[in-house]
This record gives sequence, C-alpha cells and structure tokens, in this order.
Amino acid sequence: MSDVLSDGTNLSRMPVSLRSANGPSHGLLSAWRIGSGAGQHHAVIVVLEADELDEAYEAVARMHSEALQREQERDAGETQAGQAAADAEASEPDAEDSIRHERDYLREEIAKILIPAEVGGQSKAFGRTRSQADAVAASAAPALIHGEVGVGKQTIARLIHELSERADRPWIGINLASVPSEMLESELFGHVAGAVPFSDVEKVGRFELAAGGTLFLYEVGAAPAALQQKLLRAVQTQEFERIGEGRLRKANTRLIAASSRDLEAMVKAGIFDDDLYYQLSVFPIEVPPLRDRLDDIVPLAQHFLDQAYQESGRSAPELGAADAARLRRYRWPGNVRELKSVMERAALVSGDGDLHLDLAGADISAGDATPVHAQTADGEFMTYAEFRESEKHNLVAALSHANWKVWGPGGAAELLGMKPSTLTYRMKILGIYREK
Repeated sequence: MSDVLSDGTNLSRMPVSLRSANGPSHGLLSAWRIGSGAGQHHAVIVVLEADELDEAYEAVARMHSEALQREQERDAGETQAGQAAADAEASEPDAEDSIRHERDYLREEIAKILIPAEVGGQSKAFGRTRSQADAVAASAAPALIHGEVGVGKQTIARLIHELSERADRPWIGINLASVPSEMLESELFGHVAGAVPFSDVEKVGRFELAAGGTLFLYEVGAAPAALQQKLLRAVQTQEFERIGEGRLRKANTRLIAASSRDLEAMVKAGIFDDDLYYQLSVFPIEVPPLRDRLDDIVPLAQHFLDQAYQESGRSAPELGAADAARLRRYRWPGNVRELKSVMERAALVSGDGDLHLDLAGADISAGDATPVHAQTADGEFMTYAEFRESEKHNLVAALSHANWKVWGPGGAAELLGMKPSTLTYRMKILGIYREK
C-alpha cells in the first residue's frame, strides 16, 4: 500500500491527533470534531473502550448526516449556483468514500467483539438459541429477544445483524430504560430546531441513523404508551415523524428488540401494546440463563479469564478441576455478566501467581446448585452435636489429604469447595489444630 495519496499527500508526514472519547472533549463525536478541524488531511485517532463501539458507529453516521445537511444549506445560499453545484458534485464521491471507509473500519472493530466463545456453546439450550439467531438473520423480519438480565441478549442481537445482509450497514442501539421518558421520542425519531426544550439545533433520531441497517431496542418494555404507538407505526410502515416537523419520513430500518421483563404479562395487564408485541414477536428468541448452560460455564469462564489477562499483557492460567467444579455448582443469578465480572476480578487479584478466585461477591459455596436437605435419605437425622462432630471429621480428613495446606491450589479449601477464610473460621469454631 502506497504512503502517498492521489493528491500527493504523504501519509507518513501527516499530522496525527490522539483523542480520548472520555476526555475533556465530552464524548467521541466532540473528540473527532476537535481533531478533524486541524486540516483537510489530518489523521485523528480516537481511543475507545470496548463498550463505546456503538457510540463510535453512531458518531460516524451523525457526522455523515450533518455533512450532507451542511452541503444542502450551502448550496441553497450560494448565488453562483452553477459552479457551486458542479464543485459539490465533484467532491461528493470523495466524501462518500471517506464515510464508507470509516464505516467499514468500525464494522471490522464491531465484528471483533463477536467472539465465538460468547456466541457459541456446547449446551443444547444455547444451541437452540444459536439456531434461532441463524434463522432470523436470513430474513428482514423484526425479532424479539427474551431472557434474564445478563444472559447476553445484546450479543445475540448483534450476531443477527452481523449474519444478515445488513451487516455492512449501520448498527445502532439504545437502552430505553436508561433514557428519561420525556427524551425517548427525540432520541428515537429526532426533532427540528427549537421543538424541544434547551435545543436550538436539529437532531437526527436513531431510527433514521440506522436506515438500511438495524436498530436495537434494549428493554423495549420501558417504552411509554404514547411512544409504543409511534414504534408500532415505524415497525408496520417504516414511517416516522420528527418532533415539530409535521411531515412523515421513511427509513428502511430493521428493528430488533429485547427485554428482561415478561412482556406477555404486561400485554395482559394492559401495560404494553398488544399490536406492538405481536409485530415485534414475528420471530421470538429465548436466551437461556447460564444455570441452564452447564456445559458452557467453564469455556466461557476460561474465555473471560484469557481476555482479562491479555489486556494486561499476561498469559492466563488454565482453570483447575476444583475451580471448574465450583463454577458449575453456582447458580449464577447475574448470568454471563456476573461470570465475566468474577473472572475479571480473579485476574486482578491473582497477579502473576496462582489463580485465586475471589468469590466475596459471588459465594460459590453458598450458591451450590445442589439443595441441602435437613433429613437423611432414610428419614433419620443427627443432633447438632453429632452434626458438628461429623463436620469436624470431614474437615480434618480434607486437611490431612492436603497435608494441612488451607490456601491455594490443592489446598483443603479448594478440595472442599469453600472459601479459605470460611474454612479457617470453621477450624477455629470447631477447635481444629494440627498436632505437632
């Protein structure tokens, strides 16, 4: 690849600005504008976190829309329309190519997030979800993704987009539960200048920004009743209206919605519009909770552990059999999101030594999936004194097997599947000491 552009610009001598989307520039779009204002040929590198890619993609789409709008305004106000129109027409392909290259780059970055370990799995439960995602990706129909908090609904939605014919078009997402209800309509459909308080500029809504691509509505159950009707029109006719404009616009945007709420129950209670529910439910997808994906827990845990270690330039250790068993026993109420947090915390506290699962925030021993029954199989029971004596014998046996090593790999705590601090406390309560 040549370092010289067609106009003679030498890329190796091009000035470069390094900007952070979280810095004083107040956001990715501002950082990009500040850097881009330095000159016609000026490379701008914006440092992003992994969860800022949606914002990056939206920023490019917004800049494209704003550029086209400025072009139209300039043409309308020029007195020498002939020459100006010719110049604009001549420069338009370059602008289109620039936006296309930016979009393709961001598309590649987004694709990197879709790591096979997170959208694959060995369990039958997740296999059904993956098959549903593959099937709906081949169509342009809306999709509704159900599942508990933290199961990976957004990951499945993005997978559908990446597998569809719209993969090279915009992906725009919005969490309806995180936006104030009075601002939702403007965020989704936009507004004209002065139509909403404290805004004297025109705003392009996300439905329009996602034209030709996919708009992902997370927690769609949080939409107010009035907005549900406008969403219904957008799903049925792909038409929408900016606030204060008074005319309909049209955008070929595919909607994928997701919710951790029971939308069917909300429909029965009259909280959620039944027509919108059925329109979105053309292809329903259920993402199972992690506790129903036992075969996927350890591969996912190892994947997140590898990821965390790679970020700090280290090689991740392999999960041992005891740790793997403990992870499989836990119920994981926070699902994949909680598992990722546990493994990231383990990478932080373990350093370069042996892996230490810090389970303070997720007590594996307390979350054992196997229920503890008060009675024995034949209906008999032990007194409290007998139970304490039985527990003491069991702990001593484990300690003897581990040569009285409590902490670390092969230690009694790992063998028993409990926290070392808990084992130490129980040893003190039961009066267990190593004989010298």
